[in-house]
Amino acid sequence: MDEDFPKHLCEGKQQILKPLAGDSCYNLPRVEESNGSPENKKSTKLLVVVVVLVVLGMAGFLFSKTKTQSSNDLANVKSISGGPVKEFTVNGSSYKFDPETIVVNKGDIVKITFKDNDGRHNLGIDGYNLSTKIIGSGSEAQLQFVADKAGSFEFYCSVGSHKSLGMTGTFVVK
Repeated sequence: MDEDFPKHLCEGKQQILKPLAGDSCYNLPRVEESNGSPENKKSTKLLVVVVVLVVLGMAGFLFSKTKTQSSNDLANVKSISGGPVKEFTVNGSSYKFDPETIVVNKGDIVKITFKDNDGRHNLGIDGYNLSTKIIGSGSEAQLQFVADKAGSFEFYCSVGSHKSLGMTGTFVVK
């Protein structure tokens, strides 16, 4: 320490740097700026990577879409304008649908109400990438869309092995 520095002010305190003229041990010592240790740099890089991964994961979750619907949610409704709606009720039970065939014309607006009479089932239509959510006995769900592709398309229950047990039908668009 400087000879002019009052040593009694710093008794019992560890001095890191020599105080400058006019400074006392009660002032913070002046320290040269450091670039950080390699461990701190690695920790910072790891933290940045983790934050980026979390943000990307959240973005993926928020933007992911499912192809299911609830009875009150017609999220799969394609642009529908004018014209009458062709309505069908399909009952599902014990590995079968009733009716097994639905016939419409290309351009028709189609509304299918699926009623589950027993067990847990759903109704999906190949070629249109539509499906109701899985519902329980006594529940119903709806699909509404424009039949914009001509052809024969299978509809089925995707629960377990229900499809292979015969829970299928045919959706025909002329």
